[in-house]
Order: sequence, then C-alpha cells, then structure tokens
Amino acid sequence: DPTQPRSYIAHASYLFQFAARYGGTRCDETLLKLKPGQPVRSGLGLVRHLENWNEPDKWWKDRASHFQPCELAAMCSADYDGHRRTLGPAVGVKNADPNMKLVMGGLAKPEIEYLKAMKLWAEFHRNGDFPADVINLHHYSNDAGDQGGQPTTGISPEADGLRERFEQIVRWRDRFLPGKEVWVSEFGYDTNPQSPQRAPAIGTDDAPEIQGRWIVRSYLALAAAGVDRAQLFMLRDVNAGNTVQYNSSGLTTEKWNQHQPKRSWYYVATLRHVLRGTRFESEIPSGNATVRIYRFRSDGSPSRDVYAVWCPTSNSTEVTGFSLNLPNATSATLTTLDPKHPTGQSTPLKVEAGKVTLTATERPTFVVTP
Repeated sequence: DPTQPRSYIAHASYLFQFAARYGGTRCDETLLKLKPGQPVRSGLGLVRHLENWNEPDKWWKDRASHFQPCELAAMCSADYDGHRRTLGPAVGVKNADPNMKLVMGGLAKPEIEYLKAMKLWAEFHRNGDFPADVINLHHYSNDAGDQGGQPTTGISPEADGLRERFEQIVRWRDRFLPGKEVWVSEFGYDTNPQSPQRAPAIGTDDAPEIQGRWIVRSYLALAAAGVDRAQLFMLRDVNAGNTVQYNSSGLTTEKWNQHQPKRSWYYVATLRHVLRGTRFESEIPSGNATVRIYRFRSDGSPSRDVYAVWCPTSNSTEVTGFSLNLPNATSATLTTLDPKHPTGQSTPLKVEAGKVTLTATERPTFVVTP
C-alpha cells in the first residue's frame, strides 16, 4: 500500500545505512549491515544532506512512476525518522544521524498545492511534523511555463516571473513551515540551437552568451525570492550535439571534451566570487523601467555592499550614462563578466556626490563598495 510508511521500509533502511556510514554521527555497530570482512566505518562526516528521490511527481510517466502527495509524504516519513521511530531502530536518516538533513525529492513542477497536501498528511499522521528538512523544487524558464507543457525555447527569468514564482513558495514556507529550507535544485538553459530549452541568440549575441547571462540573472532572481539554495542543472554537457533538452545545459563541455569551460562557467564563477560572503538585502529603485538593481550586503562591520545592475530585457537593451546612487560610499569598483576570467574584470569607479556612472546592459555588472 503506497500510502503506508511501512511499505517503504526497505528504502528507508538503505538510507539509514547510508547516513550511518557517511553522516557525522557514529552509530551502534550492531545496526550496520556489512558483508563478511568489511571494516566497520561509521560517522565519516562526508555527507550533510541526502535527497531521497528525483521528480516524484512524474505526471508524464505511468502510475508506477508517479507519487501522489500522500504517497510521497508516507515515503518521506519512513525515510526521515522511520515514521517517528515506529519502523525499527535502523530505519530512517535521523535515526542514524540526527544532524543530517533529508532533502525531499525535487518536484518537477513547483506547486504549492502538492506541498499543501503533503503537509495535510503530516498533520494527520505525524502531529504536524513535516517529514523533510528541505522543500526541493525544479523549474525551467521557457515559453510553455514549465516542464509540463511543450516548450519551443527558453525565456529569460524576468519574462518567466522566476522571482515572483518562488516568492510565493517562500512566503508559504515562512507561514506554514518555518525553519524548513527551500531549494531549487534544477534550472538552466541549453546552448544547442534546436533544443526546446535553448537560450536563443539575441541580436549579435550567440546562445552561449545568452545562456551565461540568463543563468546569472536566474541566480539573482532566486536569491531575491528568498530561496536558500539554488543548483544549476548541470555542471557539464551530456552531448551538446543532441537537440533533446538538457543535453547541452552544462557550464562545461562533455566528459570526452575534457570539461572545457563554456562562457557560462566564467560568468557563474565571477558571480560566486563577487557575491561571496553576502546575501540579498533589497531591490533598489532605479528610476528607469529598463534597469534593475539588487543590493547584496555582507554581515559584520563594516559591511560590504554589492550592487547587481542589469537590463531585465531580451532585446539588446543598453542604457549608457546610468547613474547609481551609493550612499556614504567614498570608493567603488566595477566588476564585469568576462568570458576568459573566472573573477571577471574589475576597474575603479569615480564616486562623485555619492553617485557613480556606468553602462547598464542585459549582461549583469556588479558595483562593489567597501
């Protein structure tokens, strides 16, 4: 019966063994399943999060591949803590390592209704204790709206309303499941010009350039939405010559091409470098409908501010002589994305009357103040 946690005891027992070995807590050796002569190893401290499935809401597959919300909740309950420790001492991640976080199998469609149904199940069967530490979701920005339609091309995160989509989910989390994390563990764009999830060439800019820009802008949107972690799908291309979606979505070329960095690899590396140690703080009014500004701020004193500035359009918009207010700043540095440098190109900006002047384009730039 797929609605009963006990039906998933074999799955949850395996996760116990995995967590017991690779988690941060040394377990009772009598609970470990070892082949004869295998050395006892537990509490190796190598894994802190464990995802228990992939896209359980596979509506495009047969019934055997698709979890209804109550079924996924039942499996998560077994996987999380052996359905509140009722399935035995060696069942469930938390019974092996209380500090390991169970990541819910990423939903292919980020629907609050599915999460509501799982929460309702937990209210009836777990006294309201939601059986996962992380709400995990997938989303691809395209002209069909998500993976559920028949897209013909990728679209920018702003045209897709990516930030707004996940702001709704984060608000729901904040109200009903505070303390749980929200992850987006799949998003991205292909560079194959025939892929239905492609980053299209725009003007004189080719697909690799647009892919890099839109990935960076997607990360910025998800940070602004309040998402705790975002993970691109994926690091490398599977087969860039294949037109099927996600075969060319990597930041590098294929394994047999020695993982050569694509333009997007340099752009994401620069994003990580310039935003390291900061968090999204606020959107700053730009006074121009074609310019968007997000401010990121570091903890501690004195704080470090980073202003991400870009045009959220997809038609080669460029705004020259844009004036950015920098309250209390006496110096500033402009970091631009560069397809050959993993930390971008940095140049000093002249601060006059608390403002700097720059050119805003559809490729994000970053103004850093000490």
